[in-house]
Amino acid sequence: MFKLYRNYPVKSILQGISSSTSDAERFMFENILLAQTLGLMIFLASLLSVPLGIMWNITTSNIITELIVMIISSGSLYFTAQTKLGERLKRHIMSAFIFLAILTTYITFHEQLQILIWMILIILLLNTALSHSLITIYYLGAVAIIVITTTVVYNPTTNVTLDETFYIAFVAIFLFIIAIIIVINLTYRYIISQMTERFIDISLQKDEITALYEEVTATEEELREQNETITDLYDQLQANEEELRDQYEQLEISNESLILHQERLNFLAYKDTLTGLPNRKMILEQLDILANIQGDDHDQFALVFIDLDNFKNVNDTMGHSVGDELLVQISERMTKMIHKIDLLGRLGGDEFALLIRRNISEESLMAYLQRIHDSLQEPFKLANYQVNSGASFGVAIWPLDGKSSEDLLTAADTAMYKAKESGKNEIQFFRESMKQAILERIEMEYALIKAMENKEFYLEYQPLIDTATKKTAGFEALLRWQSPAYGRVPPLKFIPLAEDLGLIYDLGLRVIREVCKKIIELADCCESEKFIAINVSPLQFKNPDFLKDVQKILQETGVNPSYIEFEITESVFIDNIKETVYLLESIKHLGIHIAIDDFGTGYSSLNYILDLPIDTLKIDKSFSDKITSTNPKINVISGIISLAHSLGMKVVSEGIENEYQVNYLENNNCDIIQGYYFSKPLSEADMKKFLK
Repeated sequence: MFKLYRNYPVKSILQGISSSTSDAERFMFENILLAQTLGLMIFLASLLSVPLGIMWNITTSNIITELIVMIISSGSLYFTAQTKLGERLKRHIMSAFIFLAILTTYITFHEQLQILIWMILIILLLNTALSHSLITIYYLGAVAIIVITTTVVYNPTTNVTLDETFYIAFVAIFLFIIAIIIVINLTYRYIISQMTERFIDISLQKDEITALYEEVTATEEELREQNETITDLYDQLQANEEELRDQYEQLEISNESLILHQERLNFLAYKDTLTGLPNRKMILEQLDILANIQGDDHDQFALVFIDLDNFKNVNDTMGHSVGDELLVQISERMTKMIHKIDLLGRLGGDEFALLIRRNISEESLMAYLQRIHDSLQEPFKLANYQVNSGASFGVAIWPLDGKSSEDLLTAADTAMYKAKESGKNEIQFFRESMKQAILERIEMEYALIKAMENKEFYLEYQPLIDTATKKTAGFEALLRWQSPAYGRVPPLKFIPLAEDLGLIYDLGLRVIREVCKKIIELADCCESEKFIAINVSPLQFKNPDFLKDVQKILQETGVNPSYIEFEITESVFIDNIKETVYLLESIKHLGIHIAIDDFGTGYSSLNYILDLPIDTLKIDKSFSDKITSTNPKINVISGIISLAHSLGMKVVSEGIENEYQVNYLENNNCDIIQGYYFSKPLSEADMKKFLK
């Protein structure tokens, strides 16, 4: 009961009734007001019924029953008003409890009927004044009909004693009436005041709306002008938007270009532009990372240096474009062979590096590298060429051969040089003993370069003896090196070194120029024109400028080219027979003779001999050594001589050291004999004495 008064004060209820905008909301506040007023009245009436019942001598049980029913009815009004039922259903329930309270009071005080009728009328009046709903009036009317009918039918002769009890009840009812009149008056005054305030508010709002309308009307022109300005700005913005869109597209294109440029820079930073493999920088970074993160000496990885053999020959003879294509095909072939964890990169030129980022045994590593090495032995098809390539592998293992990346690089490089020194096309694992050999090689390389500058090279000439006349037919020019540090260095040691360093071409041109001068000098001093044979390195012969440089030397010296003979080995014409034939024919067209040196030790083939424009065939010393009285295969040499003669070639046999060999070769019509039996290689001064 008190909660309802606290949650809904009378003032807020009246405000709600006067300001409600919907019937449902207004109906809710009316029900609450009804519950508060009638509930309070029923509660007070229940309290009043106790002394009245005592004064009228009503039995105690009836008084208690009437009191309980009145209190329950009063409490039910408050409870029902706060439920979430529909407002009309609430009104029916509340009216039913009012009906019950009045009916109970009538039953209890039926002998005092007139007083109750007044009470019913007062309640009806109150309900009519406080509520526009007819529901409660219907319920109270039903009570009134029941009471009147009962009185008329069952108690028509009842007399009411006007004792003091009646006056007390009358006074109470009169006070109720006065209170009700006051409440009704205050209620309607409050509602009227609220309606007046709302009317005033509405009037003020109307004035404000009118003023606002006038203001809006006054500013309409201004807004129209602003609208025109905005339209102009919009047109301008559209034009600017189109321009900005074009600029944005240009920025997008520029941004894409920058991204591609950045990707290109990243590629160039860590990738080889020719092969697409990781470059030197990336290999070295990966090597540093592996060397730094490996904590346990039992964990190993390997670095393999791979250097192509005779790659410079390809560049010099076939051109750099063919060389580049060879590098691409080699990288593709090796990429297919390597393990997915390993990293293959190109260090530069014809050098590759394979970083084996796994812990495998030396035996497994050797088998793995051997498969890669063997794959490089298969020929490569390049445009119109078929090129055979090989490679030297140098292997260093961490941490056995070095615990830092620099030490490991040095070890792998050292092993690779050892493979080169051992004849190329090999796989060499680093051994501690290699360091001294590599240091010696580096020192000799430096000495060889200095020898070119200091003119430490000179020529010796070994006589070639005509078997028929026993006279000197000519000489073979032999290059010698007298080093201040190493003394007399054998050709087998410094010629391959000169080839590896790329010095052999210039050195060979010096020899050709010197021989041309010597031929002229011999003709002047000894009145004897002798031909001189010159050994030409395959690297010289395959150089694209070789023919042009030879022509230049012939013009400069004025020598008769018919006294010059170029000795070439069979390896010259293995790669490209057609190009070799063309070059040899061009050399012969200059008047220079061609000799095949070391015949029988290389790739001897009748097809080559038949196709090539060869003047002289030189039988290698290894065959001459077989000329003994006890050798059953000695007739092979006579067969070679007969074959060469049938093809119109002269035959030279070198390495002759005894009389039996001389007699055999004379009897089998060998044209020229060369060897220590007649003379060792001679200096220039001794050569002149030999001729005289």
